[in-house]
Amino acid sequence: MATKKEEEEFLKQEAMAKKIFWTIFGFLIAWILLLIVFHFVIAYDPDKGPDWIQYLRWFFAALVGASTYLLWNIAYWYQKIRAEDKNGRANFNKYGLWYASTITRAPILTVVLLWILTNTSIDIGNEVKLTLKAMNAYVLLGIAFILGYYGRVALSQLDIIAKTFFPKAWAMAVQGFDVAAPKILLLKEKFTFATEPVSDVVWSATPSGTMEAGIGTYTAPKEITRIDEKVIIRASLKNEPSVTGFKEVVLKLFKIDGKENIETDEKDVKYTLKSNIVKDEELAKANWTIVSGGGSLNQSTGKEVTFTPPVLDPKEDKKEVTLEAKITHEGERKAQLVITVNKDK
Repeated sequence: MATKKEEEEFLKQEAMAKKIFWTIFGFLIAWILLLIVFHFVIAYDPDKGPDWIQYLRWFFAALVGASTYLLWNIAYWYQKIRAEDKNGRANFNKYGLWYASTITRAPILTVVLLWILTNTSIDIGNEVKLTLKAMNAYVLLGIAFILGYYGRVALSQLDIIAKTFFPKAWAMAVQGFDVAAPKILLLKEKFTFATEPVSDVVWSATPSGTMEAGIGTYTAPKEITRIDEKVIIRASLKNEPSVTGFKEVVLKLFKIDGKENIETDEKDVKYTLKSNIVKDEELAKANWTIVSGGGSLNQSTGKEVTFTPPVLDPKEDKKEVTLEAKITHEGERKAQLVITVNKDK
């Protein structure tokens, strides 16, 4: 049994659905009449033109198709306004813009697509060419209706066309990816990189270290020419090498290992120095300081320390704390870690 508030909302939704339905229905009748005028009343000779009459026919046929689909869509969701499952209830207040964009997009995409396909042929795969040059006006009108009704079909075909004529731009827009990588890698560390989403790529690394191009496994060098040397990790699509993604990784002699996000109620959070080059006895002599942000450490010297976060101001939701460790290894070396302290949940 619906509550009074729910019943009021149901009535609002039903009124909105009917308003949208009858508005589109009214336009549908008008578009059908205009289609009849431009198809049967105004003369059009495919050989002599004018072409704009043909384009208007496609335009109105696509509008009829899109409107027919939207009327079906509204009727389908209308019955779900009072669905028992609250998550499955229709909310027409949220979809007004979607109806407007659908009915605007359908005729424009249809006219563009039919214009292209009546003037050229497109390779749609498996050595099959798609062209509508030989189609008569009635068949093209039917195709325009179908493309208007099934908007995704028009989008898919335009996707193929974009891939054919603009392969690089299409690949960057559709096959784009990001490289998932840590900010820091230790000398001699081995790490396997990946892309998000997973893509078929070739990997490379410059200027130092070795990379297994096929699987993205990188091995950092044993030594570097300067402190905190940066390496560019790059991934390129196999089928479109011009489409690449890259990340910059800093090579470190040692680093501070530990949680980068903590809450104010956490106590004695451990942070440890790690290195594949520096010996433990050297790391044990490290000097620790809190550069900024506040909080406290249990000790100022050692390979490992425990950190107690600061108390946040009532107006603060989070605060950044910079932790630093210094060692002496062929001169003074330091590592920092920025910790985000969040308010207790």
